[in-house]
Order: sequence, then structure tokens, then C-alpha cells
Amino acid sequence: MGAVYSYLFGESPFDASWPAYEEKMRAEGLSNAAIAAFKYNFKMLTSGANLMIPGESIQPVESLPDYASLTTEDPALLKSTVMVKLNGGLGTGMGLEKAKSLLELKEGRNFLDFIALQVEQMRSATGVPLAFMLMNSFATSADTLAHLAQYPKLQTEGLPLEFQQNKAPKVVEADLAPAAWPTKPDCEWCPPGHGDLYPAMLGSGTLEALLAKGYKVLLSPYLPISPLGAVSCASSGPGPGDDAASGSVWPRVGSRASRAQRVCARVG
Repeated sequence: MGAVYSYLFGESPFDASWPAYEEKMRAEGLSNAAIAAFKYNFKMLTSGANLMIPGESIQPVESLPDYASLTTEDPALLKSTVMVKLNGGLGTGMGLEKAKSLLELKEGRNFLDFIALQVEQMRSATGVPLAFMLMNSFATSADTLAHLAQYPKLQTEGLPLEFQQNKAPKVVEADLAPAAWPTKPDCEWCPPGHGDLYPAMLGSGTLEALLAKGYKVLLSPYLPISPLGAVSCASSGPGPGDDAASGSVWPRVGSRASRAQRVCARVG
């Protein structure tokens, strides 16, 4: 009730509620980048602004390049590329209490198996040791790393196999206070979602490490490992080569041929 009482007497909902969140996140050891990202989102929530995008305001992409019109592939560009897969979600909607990427997909293999085999195939086909990382969450890290231990060559030399996305405090709808569950404190937090990629890279030191090793391009960063997102934007077709040759600006989103998103983004 403290926050409600404060803004009834002139203090804004954000100003009344934010100090408790900042104190909680700093006590948890979250980075400045994580706190700043949540602060922005919480401020938007308490502002009352309508954040919905009306369907009539959305215009379709007028045209996309055809595969046949793309320039010749240049696998050498993959030397400065790192493939990142988002793996932060639990399969709670499907009755699971573990990473949904551990769902069996085909012939005893799950999504993580197919991703690992895909990376190995790309490395073999291109002759380039394509760097690979996962953005796990506090809820998926242990199960994921335990399963991927059977692929000892998957981790890129000099890089960790994962960096973890941040966690955000849950918000009580009634009074906008931080959720409290003393007997299950982990339930007071949730993964902030795909938009946390850049704050997580910055706050964890991953961005600095990648730049120091000469990596310049992220491959398919917004393609989560899930039943609808288990296809890499690169597969074996053109990606970095085409964009680097044409000088177009990344990120680029869109695929007319399939439902898989094709997303790439510059690291630096």
C-alpha cells in the first residue's frame, strides 16, 4: 500500500514504486544495463501509455530480394561471425519444468541436439570454425549445459558456451509493488524475454569479449530455440556474404519463402 499511498498524494506511480525495484535488483547483483532496461520498461508500464500497435498502421514489406539474385557466398566472412541462439524459455505451457528446447523432436533427438548438429554441419561445409553461443536464462542454464556436454566440440575456443539473460522482478498488478514470495524467492523473478539480448550481452561482458576477438556480426540473434524457431537464419545459404557485399545495413528481418525469421545484427 505504500506506493499507492504515495502517488495518491502527488507522487507519480513510477517515482513511488521504483526505489523498491532498484534496491531489489542491486541486492541481487544485477548489472547496470539490466537495471536500466527494466527501469525503462517499468516507466512505460506506469505511464499509462497505449503501447499497442494498431493493425491498420502496419504496412507490408514491398519487396524482398530473391535467392537467385543474391551475390556469391563468401564463407570467409563467417570467421568474424558468431551464431547466437536464445534458449531462455521453459515449457511450462506444455506441462514441463525444464527448457522447452529439451522436448524430443525426432528419433530421440531434441532441439538442442539438432542445433548442435547444425553448427557442426555448417563448420564442416564451410571450412570455418563458426563461433556459437547460447543465451540461456537462470531457469534453463543447468539443464541445457548438462545435455550439451555430449557435444564437447560445440563450444568455441576462448568463448563460453553460454551467457545468461538477465532476470526481471515480477510486478504485482494491484499496487505495482515488487512481488514477494519468501518461501520461493526464485518465483519473484522472470526472464525478461528476447529484447534482453543486448542488455545481457553488455552487462555480462559478452559484447566486450566478442569485440576483443574480432567478431563483428551476430547471426540469427532473435531466433529462439522453440517449436516455431528452430531454424537458423543462415542455414547454408547467403547471409553475411550478401549483406557485406551490398553494403546494406543490418538488422534485416523477413522471409517470404518460409515462416522462419531471418534476422541478423551487427555487433559493432
